[in-house]
Amino acid sequence: MIVSMKGRILPKALPLCLATSALILTSCETTQDRISKHPEIYQRLSASDQALVSQGQIRAGMSQNAVWLA
Repeated sequence: MIVSMKGRILPKALPLCLATSALILTSCETTQDRISKHPEIYQRLSASDQALVSQGQIRAGMSQNAVWLA
């Protein structure tokens, strides 16, 4: 009985899991996307913070906008 239940659940669960994974992956925005959409925020950062943000890195004391861009 348990084996037959697993056999029915897996075919239905697999497409749902794949669709959920695809949605999560496609909704992620890259650092470069955020910089391109908000160049005014990026330009206000110091040169060292711009370098870190461009690499997707943050540091202690960085502004909230810089962390969001990174």
